[in-house]
Amino acid sequence: SPLLSDAALRVAAKRNLRHPSMFQHMRRSLVASSARLARYTTKADATRLEAARSASLADRSSLAAELSGRWIVATGAPQQTESAGDSFGFALRVDEVNLGVLRAALFPAPPKQRRDEGHLRTALIFGASCHPGLPLSLAAKPLVEAARAELAQRGAERVMGLAPLTGLCGWVVEEQAWERLSSLGEFGDEAAGA
Repeated sequence: SPLLSDAALRVAAKRNLRHPSMFQHMRRSLVASSARLARYTTKADATRLEAARSASLADRSSLAAELSGRWIVATGAPQQTESAGDSFGFALRVDEVNLGVLRAALFPAPPKQRRDEGHLRTALIFGASCHPGLPLSLAAKPLVEAARAELAQRGAERVMGLAPLTGLCGWVVEEQAWERLSSLGEFGDEAAGA
């Protein structure tokens, strides 16, 4: 059986469309970071972040390592609905500027009968994004850690994540990766169908 039913995912999606204000505000803050950087960070930080947009991964990683000593994770107030559970937003900040955002949803606890069948209270982490001058893999780490801690504190027994795999289809075709699926053993046929 699927980890989350299609109905549960539709409810979560509708809920996030109805109450997007906190997440949209954080994303607008990222989009507007260029202007905000100059206002709230040192001129050197703003210049380096803007230059890092077109820099190598090594240079962007170095900048992230330097900023990591000053960044904090801010958690937005949860938005609650009876049917869809709670939704949270997390922002990675340096000097009042959001450099990364992440969204999380905590689904309602399953009824006792379903709990007896092994169903767990589930949370979903999704929507990670960051300033283009930072590698998402580094900027998302403190966001994911904060989200997992918050969700566990609120009763999540299982935390799952959704992330786009940009370029995956092109890579599979370019590498002809389907030819190596036989090495997956019992999952080979199922993985080939995916």
